[in-house]
Amino acid sequence: MLKELKQNVSTNAHVMSDEAGTYRYLYDFGYFNHHSVNHSEKEYGRGLVHNNTIEGVWSQLKEELLEFIDMFQKSIYRIMLTNMPLDITTEI
Repeated sequence: MLKELKQNVSTNAHVMSDEAGTYRYLYDFGYFNHHSVNHSEKEYGRGLVHNNTIEGVWSQLKEELLEFIDMFQKSIYRIMLTNMPLDITTEI
């Protein structure tokens, strides 16, 4: 993940995260504006330090993906029923 971070995020950026071990070494990679919250200690925000924005993005994306999957599954079902031979569908 650090490789992707270096490729896509400026070292001047303010990076907010939780206490996951992956983020522990950001300072060593030049991310001097890294701040984290400790969810295991029930800390979810401290002034401007929080990661609610990205959690909200993931929550919204998950909801949209689930809706898409549901729509896709229904479309596949309709296609299957439409293309079934008539004698099979009448037996059901």
